[in-house]
Amino acid sequence: MTITLRQKDLENDNKSLYLDIYENGKRKFEFLSLYLLPEINDEIKARNQETLKRAQEMTDAVKAELKAIAEHGPDPDDMKKAMEFWRKQQPATQESNTFWYSFLQNYYENGLLWETDRQKVEQFITAEAIQKFARHIIDHDNLKTVIVMPAEEKLAE
Repeated sequence: MTITLRQKDLENDNKSLYLDIYENGKRKFEFLSLYLLPEINDEIKARNQETLKRAQEMTDAVKAELKAIAEHGPDPDDMKKAMEFWRKQQPATQESNTFWYSFLQNYYENGLLWETDRQKVEQFITAEAIQKFARHIIDHDNLKTVIVMPAEEKLAE
């Protein structure tokens, strides 16, 4: 798994910060609601440095949570909420291309049909399976962090 902190140029010349999470050929984006402003003065430069620091803290929090899940498994309440959210979102997500891509991918890779094999899918998503997956990421040094910055910007070490 690779977690890359990236910047997206916005129309107003600001930059949006997001995490580009890549694993097993799948890419997911987590937008952080953090923005860099054009550096027109020292105050904005300092603010941007603080924003980058917060983005790094968020990246570190993701890694810490993965480590905690690898060591202790997912929190039972979090697991219950996530499964309830997943069940609730299923009808709405079926309208998106992402759902159908995932549907086809799971069918061809795992032989599962979401609608007919929902119980199999839910039985597969266990606390033990999630902990095992987190251990695989942490124990095998499969977690990488890459911070991509424009060439002209340099972070203070």
